[in-house]
Amino acid sequence: RQQQLTRVPSGQGTVFRRFDRPPQLFGRAQMRSRIFAVSDVHADHALNFEWCRSLCEGRQYADDAILVAGDLASGMKKLREALMVFKQAFGTVFFTPGNHDLWVVKDANNAHV
Repeated sequence: RQQQLTRVPSGQGTVFRRFDRPPQLFGRAQMRSRIFAVSDVHADHALNFEWCRSLCEGRQYADDAILVAGDLASGMKKLREALMVFKQAFGTVFFTPGNHDLWVVKDANNAHV
């Protein structure tokens, strides 16, 4: 079994993707879903939020899943917006809060996510 590790540059550093084997064939359908993970996005910063939005272009991740592993935003409104952007870009979104997310201050208009 051949493994390939591919370096993918991003605005937040470098991401590595591992391909253990080619997509499985089930009848005529070919499984092409991928799983991505990201953390410390800090979408409160405009440039970082724009990066999140750029993931929606072309719907290239519609069949994929992403794990957003904490420190997405420090405010409830931006946290909600960033999660909605990830949901628009990816078929499945998993979220686990980081220390910034745990201390999110809610306001009257955004009492829950």
